[in-house]
Formats: sequence, structure tokens, C-alpha cells
Amino acid sequence: MSTMTNQLLALRPDWPGIPIELDRAWSHLEELGLGTMSPTGYIIDPYPDSDAAGPYFSANLSLEGWFHEDSVAYTRVLPIAEAAGEGSLIALWLDEEKNARVILLESEGSGFLIANDASELLVLFSIGYEELLSHNLGSSPIEPISPEALEPLRSWVESEFAMTIPDSWPAPGRDEFSAWLDRELGREEPISEDVPDSSTETPMNEAP
Repeated sequence: MSTMTNQLLALRPDWPGIPIELDRAWSHLEELGLGTMSPTGYIIDPYPDSDAAGPYFSANLSLEGWFHEDSVAYTRVLPIAEAAGEGSLIALWLDEEKNARVILLESEGSGFLIANDASELLVLFSIGYEELLSHNLGSSPIEPISPEALEPLRSWVESEFAMTIPDSWPAPGRDEFSAWLDRELGREEPISEDVPDSSTETPMNEAP
């Protein structure tokens, strides 16, 4: 089991378990020396020697400002990564069937599904977006993380899942998680009225 998994489950003993695909990826990156203890806690930077900060995995992210620790909603969300370094989070979310889906909690209050499962998240991380925010998805990265920095994760994902990494990822839209988030936060209206409904978007597992 990876150090990242151990750290997360120690902090959230209520969580049912980390998807095996994520744990294997974290173990691979840790074997390459990419896991470190930072001033804010344990992190894995999947893009070594990158000039850009890029998203990174972290065991010590907080849901403060989203859910109270004693709420049922809190028990269904586990933050696992910084999306862009400005407060937006990537997290696992347990849907109604208790499947671990991957969500984006943006710093201004919006939330979307960005991957159907952990393996899709790893593919998304392998494309090279410097910031995994909703307005950056839907097209290829404008200033992608360098191929050299992407190589440790990208080559592992391609081998592990026997696939070619796509050039871009579908933009998120309002979806079942967005609706759930609005209900849990007591919102009567969507946080953003100009976000398209995800039913009109390309399914995540059919990303170009």
C-alpha cells in the first residue's frame, strides 16, 4: 500500500478505501522518489522537474468551507489533489451506488464530475494540463506540461491501461454531482447559469 493511501486513510478512517488504480499509481510515483513531506503534509508531485507547478496529490486537504465534519455530505467526499494551486480541489465522491467518482470543487463554489473513476483521473493527469479547472478542459492544454515531466506518469498509465493518452479532455457541465452539491449546500439555483448541461457534452470515456 502506498504512503499516500496510508496517510489519507489515517486522516479519514471513515473512508471505505482508495481505488486500487490510484494506489498502484501512487506506489509507482513514490518508488521514483516523487512523494515528499511538505510543510502542509504529504504530497506526490507527478511532474518532476516541470517548470509549471501543475496539479498534485496531497493527503492533507481540507473540506472547510464546503461541508461540516459532522455532516453526511462530508463522509461522501475525500479530497486527494490540488487542482490549480488557488484553492480548487480534486476529490473522490461516493455516488448513490457508493461508486467512487472523481469531482472538481472549484474555489468560487462550483462543482462538477471530471472522471467516472480513478483510472480516468490518471488519464486526465497524463494529458498535461497545468491547471485542472473547468474552463481549461474541452480543448488541448494551451501551455502543456513538458513531455519529459509527464513521462513518469504517462508511460505508466499507457502501459497499465493499454491505451493512448488523448490530446484533450471533455469540458464538464452540470451533472448529478452539481445537483447533489447544490442540494447539500442549500442552493436553490445553480452557482453558474452559463455552464452547459453535461448531457450535451462528450462522455468522459469517449474523450478524443
